[in-house]
Amino acid sequence: MSRIPPYIRIWGSGRATLTYSGMDSRDQCADPVHFEQYAWPIEYHYNSRGFRDSEWCQDFDQLKNSVWCLGDSFTVGLGSPVSHTWPRVLADHARVSVVNCSMDGASNEWLSDMAVSILDAFDPPNMVIMWSYTHRRVGTAQRADNKIVYDQTPQWKITYDSMRDVFWPRCNTLAQFNALHGDIRQQVLDRIGEDQFRNDLTARVHYVQATDEDDLENFQQCVDRVRQFQRQHIVHASVPHFAPEHTMAASRAVIEQQPHWIPQFQNLDLARDGHHFDIKTSQWITEQIQPLLL
Repeated sequence: MSRIPPYIRIWGSGRATLTYSGMDSRDQCADPVHFEQYAWPIEYHYNSRGFRDSEWCQDFDQLKNSVWCLGDSFTVGLGSPVSHTWPRVLADHARVSVVNCSMDGASNEWLSDMAVSILDAFDPPNMVIMWSYTHRRVGTAQRADNKIVYDQTPQWKITYDSMRDVFWPRCNTLAQFNALHGDIRQQVLDRIGEDQFRNDLTARVHYVQATDEDDLENFQQCVDRVRQFQRQHIVHASVPHFAPEHTMAASRAVIEQQPHWIPQFQNLDLARDGHHFDIKTSQWITEQIQPLLL
């Protein structure tokens, strides 16, 4: 696809049509009875870049002037028809072109990295980011004995630590790595290869043991990295229960320090999997976002 940077994609994914995905299956759903009684048929159609979205046009200006929506499985619309997802509802209600760049299981580090990539490449007037759970982290993984085994130390950190000069800062999170001086970051990328780095970021996520303070600091860094793009109009939101109850106020304060944000919300309805939200919640989200768009 001409003029669209190749790294704006979910690595390892491409065109596909699925009936079930992730926890949206009879075996993994939260409530089998609700799953069986769900009223709408669901198919997951993924475009050539791995996103649950129609194939993107090749008109750079049209993409630039679209509303770019980023998020995790709540934005993918796991357990719902694509017409029930909040990006599609937003497109229909606001009568705007919308691009959905979301990934099931996305961490805030992945969202921050993808947002910066899009902002650098397209300089779009409008972007909406629905931040994910504060305890998620990016990591690497390998298959062993028919299961995925996660390594708590991603390759970029192993490489950075092995190369680290005494004057280089310590670097424990992806947000800290992304905030490094460009020359230092490039030296690490040259060692591991940019394609491998992006493949590790987008193909896998995992959970790590961390303190509440670590999680909050990491989230702040992810949001701050996006905040540097002051010329764009960025609306911030967060998934339900995105932080533990005892840290929710501090975590929401990070979002509410930004110029444009929507209130924290809870599910008004449930998708087929019994965990994600459905059309009523998507409509409410759209009502909050639409007045904040340029």
